[in-house]
Amino acid sequence: MQVLYSDFKKLEFRVRLETLDDLWHMNHFLGVGDIVSATSERKMKIGDDREGKTSVVRKVVSLSLAVVKTTFSEEMLRVSGTITAGPEDVPLKSYHTFSLSVGDTFHVLKSKLLTFQKKHYE
Repeated sequence: MQVLYSDFKKLEFRVRLETLDDLWHMNHFLGVGDIVSATSERKMKIGDDREGKTSVVRKVVSLSLAVVKTTFSEEMLRVSGTITAGPEDVPLKSYHTFSLSVGDTFHVLKSKLLTFQKKHYE
């Protein structure tokens, strides 16, 4: 894992995942209430529901999530939570899941940092 930026006073980190082990470590590093920001793909409805002229498109957006749950699998880390920031066409407090894998870069704002976490990521 490459830590691109860290500020232990503000509990702020920018990380690039480099190996599958990094996914496992981030699963244990992230906690409920942490804010994770990344670029993701989201399905968006375009059109008017009343007239039946809607279409669903996939749009790449930059979002921030308040972490509710993390799930580690063999090839990815799923970070689920409620949206705290994003473009105006994405409703705040709606749910979204980031699927993070090797090569991804993202930003973390921790709500609290445990002693073992600080020692491991310094």
